[in-house]
Amino acid sequence: MRHHIERWLPATCIVCQSQVGGPNWLCDDCDCAIVPNRTRCPLCSEPHTTGSTHCQSCDNRGLAHLDKVVCPWVYTGVVTQLIHSWKFEGASELTSFLVKRALSERGPVLITRDASHDNESIATSHVNPEWWPMPLHQNQWTGLVPIPMRLWRRVRRGYNQSALLAQALCNYLPAHCASSVHYQLLKDRGGTTQHRLQRFARSENSRRRYCAQQLVVGQHLLLIDDVVTTGATLSAAAAELRAAGAVSVSAWALARTPPPQWQQV
Repeated sequence: MRHHIERWLPATCIVCQSQVGGPNWLCDDCDCAIVPNRTRCPLCSEPHTTGSTHCQSCDNRGLAHLDKVVCPWVYTGVVTQLIHSWKFEGASELTSFLVKRALSERGPVLITRDASHDNESIATSHVNPEWWPMPLHQNQWTGLVPIPMRLWRRVRRGYNQSALLAQALCNYLPAHCASSVHYQLLKDRGGTTQHRLQRFARSENSRRRYCAQQLVVGQHLLLIDDVVTTGATLSAAAAELRAAGAVSVSAWALARTPPPQWQQV
């Protein structure tokens, strides 16, 4: 809807509301304020303040039942505001920008909205293989599996943000990397919404929350979520996929919540 309005009004940054030079989602200042998750645990992707090789969160063992977790951004500042608008303010049209920007090697990816068309025009960009859901750029995954959402929550919000991410990511991946998105593979049994809980309560809330709807014997799967805080949600989902026969399960999300002691470097 926004591009229809911008035919007549100046484009504004979705975060700070300042005017921008074209129909772009972010102004230059907000785009530069995105914090990439470069100093991170290679297994659970938790941000580190220093270049230490020891992760205090997973003790260098990774998250339970997961081979690897990749989160290109740190969930702080502009990223927090951007994802909040996308999830809770109905800005589902941000999905393509978020995925493309997260996979971008050279700063911002220009995604413009052509006033004469409903679809977005995505500019050519260079993607750093390090930011890809490793080892997606090397191996073929059976499919991408978005974290499911209860029906009533999906109806109220209008969409499952993890499913939108999975579809966008699948569209951008090389053809040999992922064959499809498995929307109905996992079922959410219910529980308290994770973002309303403190870190210590998330693990218990996620326990046995998901169930696999079919066997996935011999498959290599990639879970997709928006933000990783403790990793409890991903671990619970991965446990069910492993129990259903998956050979490997990794995860990709837009951002990772930093630990309390984290400081930007």
